[in-house]
Amino acid sequence: MFTTVTTVDVELGPLERSCGVAYIGDAQLDDGPLPLGAHFALRDEGGLCHDATVLAVEQGRYGRRYRVSFVEAV
Repeated sequence: MFTTVTTVDVELGPLERSCGVAYIGDAQLDDGPLPLGAHFALRDEGGLCHDATVLAVEQGRYGRRYRVSFVEAV
């Protein structure tokens, strides 16, 4: 069963910001796995929150890896 995750802390680099796509892993999730299509917030290193959606879930070497799209905070 999936748990709702409201905020995930990440560091966003220039390439991620320009593409609007980032990758996160299971280790960054405190509340459990994210389902495909889940909507949540990414909080960057500056404390700004971005609306995010899970685009793909892949099996990585150390757990699941999530490709997410996000909208730059205004």
